Amino acid sequence: MPFFDKTSKTSIITNPNCYLGSNIPGKSIEKSFGLITQVAKGINGNINDKMEEMMDSFFNKAVEIGADAVINLKFENGSYQQNGSGWVVSYLMIYGEAVLTKSAN
Repeated sequence: MPFFDKTSKTSIITNPNCYLGSNIPGKSIEKSFGLITQVAKGINGNINDKMEEMMDSFFNKAVEIGADAVINLKFENGSYQQNGSGWVVSYLMIYGEAVLTKSAN
């Protein structure tokens, strides 16, 4: 699993700017930029590669709007049948709150 692989460059374990909770040790939140998302549907093939690609894009979005961290990070995935056609579509969604932090005093 790439998100828990310590050799992965976008691992949520080794990425110092990604937090599953709403608190960041040693820092306080100075500004919230709101919810950011990254969605992929119609996933087939190697989902690990797609997840790595999505995490890169997700963090690039956060940096572009001025954030230096993402809190309350969530992953969601599943499948649904598109318009009753018999085709099953798989999706993966990443979302979280982009924030600007400062050192806590």
